[in-house]
Amino acid sequence: MPCKITDQYANGVQYDMVGISQYEGMLQAKMPSGDSDWWNIDICQLILTPLSEITDEHVLGVANIMYDGVADKINNRIGYMMQVAGTKQFAQKLFATPLNGSKYIAIIDYLRSKSYDLGHGQIPSLIEAGIAIKKD
Repeated sequence: MPCKITDQYANGVQYDMVGISQYEGMLQAKMPSGDSDWWNIDICQLILTPLSEITDEHVLGVANIMYDGVADKINNRIGYMMQVAGTKQFAQKLFATPLNGSKYIAIIDYLRSKSYDLGHGQIPSLIEAGIAIKKD
């Protein structure tokens, strides 16, 4: 599922972001006609969900990645994960878990595919930084 974007002229209409050109500073949006259009990144905003609002289904998806789908390991940890999922500390606790690098990448890719705000670099929250808007 692609990220949703809107722009200052869209009057709240959301579009799927299907491409990005960092070199040109443009985002590619899929239009209702099926065509795509390139928008200047300065007028676009990603529409994201704070990680503190992660759903139970997505916590289970993260657990499946962390524990390779092994039911016993998932069952041992899922209660704790659900408990901390609704807190701002979820990301800290999640990424403090000792995992190999490829699992971290898989978790980040999974959560981004679900449109969660994972920040970027030194920016802990794209929503709080004004780069993205919170999904309603």
